[in-house]
Amino acid sequence: MIKKTLLILSLIIFGHSYFAQTKPTGNDELDYILYYKRLVDAADSIKTHKKTVEFDSKKLFEETKKLDKENYPGAYIAKANDYYKKGKYNESGFLYYLTQLRAADFNASTLGHFNNDETANMLEESSYLFLSADVANYHRVLKMAIDYYEKEPYTYLVKYDKTYKKQPVVERYCELLELLETKDPKVIAEIQDGRQEMIKRINEYYEASKSAFEK
Repeated sequence: MIKKTLLILSLIIFGHSYFAQTKPTGNDELDYILYYKRLVDAADSIKTHKKTVEFDSKKLFEETKKLDKENYPGAYIAKANDYYKKGKYNESGFLYYLTQLRAADFNASTLGHFNNDETANMLEESSYLFLSADVANYHRVLKMAIDYYEKEPYTYLVKYDKTYKKQPVVERYCELLELLETKDPKVIAEIQDGRQEMIKRINEYYEASKSAFEK
């Protein structure tokens, strides 16, 4: 079961491409991993103090509708990254998942093809690390992205591609949402175990990078 869950959650191996949001130490790898540690600390602090991460969904939807008019799914990623830099991880996660749903529409159109870049891969990692700390919040954000996708059209495609047809929701997200909805203690434990495994790798990588930096 845990292997299936981890597959659905799309845990990916860390790269070395994104570290710009930390105060630079002069070591790219150390800076990169420090930002992940800070994100994890923020999520764990919220969980420890049993806080609810509130955000302005109305404003988020207003911003998203502007992005629906843009001619490439990369616009969603750019905005998600902007939210990420500001520590608005729920908003960032919402837009990351919506990007993947919109990309399916875009790639089925006559207007081009979208592939995830390094920033999108970083956002996948950060979204998982933050959201999986609180399964209820993870469910809320993912469901919000799916509901928005199903309700709101991709305005740009409606205007410029007469063959535009909304694609089915990405299967792995449907499966993940279903897992989160069960609130099954075993499922929750598996998700948390997956997150802890990632955090373990982060800490190991941090110590190795720190030791190399201090030499």
